[in-house]
Amino acid sequence: MSRLGARVHAYVRWPEFLVIGAQKAGTSTLYAQLVAHPLVLPALTKEVHCFDTARAADERWYRAHFPTVGRRATVEARHGGRVVSGESTPFYLAHPAAPDRAAEMIPDVRLAVVLRDPVQRAISAYHHARHWHLEDRPIEVALDPSAAETPSRAGPEWFDSPECPMRRHGYLMRGRYAEQLERWLEGFGHDRLLVLDVAEIRTGDAARRRSIFWGLRLCRSPGSWIATWGAIRPRTMTYATASHATSRRTTNGSTSSSVGASPGSSRS
Repeated sequence: MSRLGARVHAYVRWPEFLVIGAQKAGTSTLYAQLVAHPLVLPALTKEVHCFDTARAADERWYRAHFPTVGRRATVEARHGGRVVSGESTPFYLAHPAAPDRAAEMIPDVRLAVVLRDPVQRAISAYHHARHWHLEDRPIEVALDPSAAETPSRAGPEWFDSPECPMRRHGYLMRGRYAEQLERWLEGFGHDRLLVLDVAEIRTGDAARRRSIFWGLRLCRSPGSWIATWGAIRPRTMTYATASHATSRRTTNGSTSSSVGASPGSSRS
């Protein structure tokens, strides 16, 4: 890095929050709602993909995605509050090495995870892959529970690869919330992990919106921003729901009481 680059790096803070998943569960909506707040500044790109790739050791590269101290100060002076920033990479939840990598680099960060019924999440992910021409199998084949999705001895480097099938598919594996949340809880504990149901981020309830900000320990929520929360939506594709029979065949269980979280409940 150049001397100028090193000086710029020294004036960039770490992110205060991460939205870690789950894919096709409403993470884009949550992130859009958060960064619509005048005191929440977005990363250079919504999905930075630091802790789910080989770039996890590159601290300078990662910090370069977030606002400088000067940018934060300008916004704070304008709006009269503390600025925070964060990113949203849904594959963090599913990547087995991401929790340890994040805990080592940013141990004080707060985490948000949005869960959705695992069957509906899998169906939505399938149609998403079909839309982008990443899937050509019939849904009954792609979501067959007997089909192995992950090599029996897959290591972190397998998940790091941009060509990893879990990034494009992983329909069932990415809905196994219990084991994924356990890994994050080991690294950060319950007090830093806010678990939400997809319905909670779509609600028009102002009290619930405030509780989301409180759970992430973010800045105070202006009334004008709170009033428009429910209208904030990213431009995302919606997909038709597959048959009830297919849904029944692809059910892979609950999120487990061991982490105290399941679709329909939240915990901070």
